Amino acid sequence: MRFTVYDVNNKAVGEFTAPASVTWTLGGNPTVSPGGSAMVNIPEEIAAKEWMQLGYLVATQPHADLPIWAGVIDTPWEATQPVSVTAYSIEYLLSLRMPDAESLVTGNAAAIMSRMIDLANANQDMFLRVGNVGSINAVNRQETIKQASLWDQLQKFALRTCTEFIARAGVENGRLMIYFDFASLHGTATNYLLHDGDSGNMNITGATVEGEIWNRVTGVGAQSTTSSRLQSPAQVDADSATKQRLRSIVKQFDVKTDAALLSNAKTFLAAYKNPYMKIKAKVINSRGVFSLLRLGNTFVTQSSQMRLPAGRRGWKGLTRICAMTYNDSDQSVALTLTGVYDG
Repeated sequence: MRFTVYDVNNKAVGEFTAPASVTWTLGGNPTVSPGGSAMVNIPEEIAAKEWMQLGYLVATQPHADLPIWAGVIDTPWEATQPVSVTAYSIEYLLSLRMPDAESLVTGNAAAIMSRMIDLANANQDMFLRVGNVGSINAVNRQETIKQASLWDQLQKFALRTCTEFIARAGVENGRLMIYFDFASLHGTATNYLLHDGDSGNMNITGATVEGEIWNRVTGVGAQSTTSSRLQSPAQVDADSATKQRLRSIVKQFDVKTDAALLSNAKTFLAAYKNPYMKIKAKVINSRGVFSLLRLGNTFVTQSSQMRLPAGRRGWKGLTRICAMTYNDSDQSVALTLTGVYDG
């Protein structure tokens, strides 16, 4: 795998080749932990270069049909031979910055997350920019951006507002730029069938039914007194309650209006009324499938090998890519696929 190294101005300063595995993840999705890291063993002559420096960036396109992966070199650095460096996925840059002061921001989810990106660039431009903004929760809210890790705050805010984000890299005028794309739901429908078995095009390495189930949701505001605290009518999904027993939760949202509170309660119900199927699978580039592998993209996924609740055998449903790892050793991609499990 060929890596290009970029300095603190995001300008290319060197290159090296080394085997590695690199991972892309879908931020703001509760089924996966965003970010990740790669351990890269570098040749001795590369370890001696001045441009192999902590805080510098690396980028690679591991396969012509896959997106660019970018990361940040940081500790730990294994200094004995063979030298091994840690490269954290590019979202890690946000963990290096905390605002100098608290600020109150008003706007929809995209506006508030955009402000976090701006603050990350405040003291030294890291060339983080807002990229594509898709369909998103348009409810205006107030958010206090605290003197704390912007990475932690972005993740928590994205989960609260059901906003997904993807960090992607691209080179413009010789500089590595990092774009954050925001949407309620990323990806497109591929209509491609992934299936296991003797003539299958994927190898399933794990499958679980996961996630909390809440099918009756009452939203409450974060106001300080009982008399002033907002409360929404209970939102119920009857199908889920019939199949999986009624499960109720009172969920607090930091909103100021009844409309915003109700919208948040409905969004939470839609996300948690059913558990989800989580499938770990490995694919090779058969019939050009790598060109379809993008975070959020959906596939029709079928397995005859699963044993599921209520005596169910086998499963077929629509799944999305929430994480993927390219393995240089066998030129395969390990996928984390998730889909609604309706019981």
